[in-house]
Amino acid sequence: MDKKPWVLASRSPRRALLLKEAGLVFEQMQPPYEDPPMPQANGFSPEEQAMQIAYAKAKSLMTLMPNRHLLAADTLIVLPDGSLAGTPTSVDEARELILKMVNAVHHVVTGVAIVQPLRDLQESGELSGAEESLGKRPGGAGELLGAGESLRKLPGGLGAGESLGKLPGGGVLCLADTAGVRIGLVTGSDIDRYLQTNAWQGKAGGYNLFERQQAGWPIEVIDGNDPTTVVGLPMELIKPYLGLSRFV
Repeated sequence: MDKKPWVLASRSPRRALLLKEAGLVFEQMQPPYEDPPMPQANGFSPEEQAMQIAYAKAKSLMTLMPNRHLLAADTLIVLPDGSLAGTPTSVDEARELILKMVNAVHHVVTGVAIVQPLRDLQESGELSGAEESLGKRPGGAGELLGAGESLRKLPGGLGAGESLGKLPGGGVLCLADTAGVRIGLVTGSDIDRYLQTNAWQGKAGGYNLFERQQAGWPIEVIDGNDPTTVVGLPMELIKPYLGLSRFV
């Protein structure tokens, strides 16, 4: 079996830290695919869109790193009014997003794409178990694909008629998780001070949950939801699948 470590298709230090804390050995690489900073309503659910973009990131590395275990993710925000948001590209966008989330509940959706050689799943005897646990995962959404199966339900992942048969012996698992976040009252001056630090850059919604909690903001994850989903990688959801290749 290929003993090379996982590849995290992201330069996010937050996602890397979560994987390190879980004990996974991995390399980091920025995928060639550049996702749009702000998602657009396209008739698909936020979970489907997040999985779509995560898969597009992973797919863009497949030809560069064949026969490697790839992990990609994408995070987007469902604002209190139901509109979608991603990563702000200017301080004005960041301010506007944060003001929309203050004193309200918004939802954070993180989609994940895991690319693994299907032979590893078959040899381990855990493929059927992965399918079963995926179906039982509360609050999660997902698609498990083997060689020859298509990702037609995920727009932009695979085109019409295109299948994973072009990835010999490979399989893709796409998952998504949603977490509700409640932000209390934050003053305009506190927001301005935060924006001046530029810590909003590169973060979905313009903030990092743990950083804002440490700074004393009244921000909390709704009971029962996974905080790591908000940070950018739903560890409770994906941990069972990271062990399938037996890399520790």
